[in-house]
Amino acid sequence: MSLLLADIPLLILAGGRATRLKALSENTPKYLMPLAQGTFADHHLGWIKTQGFQSVILSIGYLGDQVREYCGDGSKWGLKISYLEDGKLPLGTGGAVRAALIHNFDVICVTYGDTLLSFSVERFIADFLNSSGLAAMTILENQVPGHTCNIDWRPPFITYDKTAPKPGWKHIDYGFLALRRPLIEAFPPDVPLDLTAPIAKASNLDQVLGFLVKERFWEIGSPEALKEFQNRIKK
Repeated sequence: MSLLLADIPLLILAGGRATRLKALSENTPKYLMPLAQGTFADHHLGWIKTQGFQSVILSIGYLGDQVREYCGDGSKWGLKISYLEDGKLPLGTGGAVRAALIHNFDVICVTYGDTLLSFSVERFIADFLNSSGLAAMTILENQVPGHTCNIDWRPPFITYDKTAPKPGWKHIDYGFLALRRPLIEAFPPDVPLDLTAPIAKASNLDQVLGFLVKERFWEIGSPEALKEFQNRIKK
C-alpha cells in the first residue's frame, strides 16, 4: 500500500456519451465495455488498486446507473468508490472536477474512464508533492507522424494548449493529472466546463509541472481502439 496515496482520491471522468463507439455504446456505458475477461472497468480499477489508491470518485452521466450498479462500493477491487452525477445539465470535465470539491482533500488525481495507463503514480505524486506547482500532468513524447502535439515541455514546467498548439511542440497529454485544491477552487463556476481551459491558463503562469512517461497508453474510445485493446489483453 502506498502511504503517499492513502489520503489522495482519484477522480475518474466516466460520464461521456461515447459517440465514437456508435452502436456499441447505445445500451452499454463506455466504462463497462465487455472484454474477453470482464469489462474495461475491471481492468481500469484493478490497475488503480495496484498503484496504491484507496479512494475513487466516479463521475458518471450517460447510463450512469449501470456503472453504479456494476461497480458498487468498490469492495470488489479493494477500493472505496463514491459517485458524482451529471444531472440534467452535463458538467463537462472541468465541471466534474469542480464538483468534487464536496469531498475533503488537499490534492486530487484525475484520469479518464476510457484509458489504461502504464506508469508509477507513486513517483509522479512524490515529485508533485515536493514541488510548489498547483498541478502536474503526465506527458508523452509523440511518436506518431502528423499527430498534433499540445504540450511544450520546459522542465519542470509545461505550456498546454489544446486549441492552438504551436509548431515545434513534441509532447501530448498522457491522461493523468494531480491538482491542488486552491487551483480547483479558482475554476469558473460555469457548466459545462472543459478541464483544458483552466489547466491551459495555469500552465501559462508556470503552475503546471510535466512528468514524462515512456510507455504508450491504451484507450477504448473508438471501435478500432477497443479491438486493439481487446487483442492486447488476450496476449
